Amino acid sequence: LGSHTIPVNDPGALSPRGVATMIRDFIVALGLSDVTLVGNDTGGGLCQLVIDAYPDQIGRLVLTNCDAFDKFPPFPFTLVFALLRGPISIKLLFEQMRIKALRHSPLGFGLLVHPDAQLTASWLEPCRTDARIRRNLATLLRNVAKTDLMDVSTRLGRFTKPVTIVWGQSDRAFTPALGRRLAALFPNAALIEVPEARTFVSLDAPAAVIDAIATVGASA
Repeated sequence: LGSHTIPVNDPGALSPRGVATMIRDFIVALGLSDVTLVGNDTGGGLCQLVIDAYPDQIGRLVLTNCDAFDKFPPFPFTLVFALLRGPISIKLLFEQMRIKALRHSPLGFGLLVHPDAQLTASWLEPCRTDARIRRNLATLLRNVAKTDLMDVSTRLGRFTKPVTIVWGQSDRAFTPALGRRLAALFPNAALIEVPEARTFVSLDAPAAVIDAIATVGASA
């Protein structure tokens, strides 16, 4: 979503399913198998696409607050995504996001994490300063369809390997109810509810995510 520093040259890779294939290709290139896949926010939606298309590569799954069902993305980020489908509009908006108050508003990172100003600025820097990254982001967002994860959700029950859902309970975008609904789809799932954490649980409550990864990893 525009924080990468090396531009993607293949436009065909710039879709949710294309990125899911890149994740699979990365696993294969490293010669890995039975991996623990961890996803957050949009990355959690990508993980759902990975286990749907390439379940044999994945040994277990950890999802924190993330896109699911028709929340791809959830409100109010539907408005933001609609504005970010062209490089010019991205540049204009990201320049405005240099203002901390706007960057930490509900249309920025304010709903997602207890924000650190230096950290949130660094997330926007590649896209703000590199036209190639802006073009990548615009192409990707034009290829995001609200129905992508609805389709996948009908098949998530086929993934019978261990799944741990670590869900921040103070999230107004990816609500606690969404986490419970997602956990209910998997036949071998554990739900861990994390008080006071928002979307970026790994920043708000890192110990909870570390413990979940270690515990599900021990199920190998």
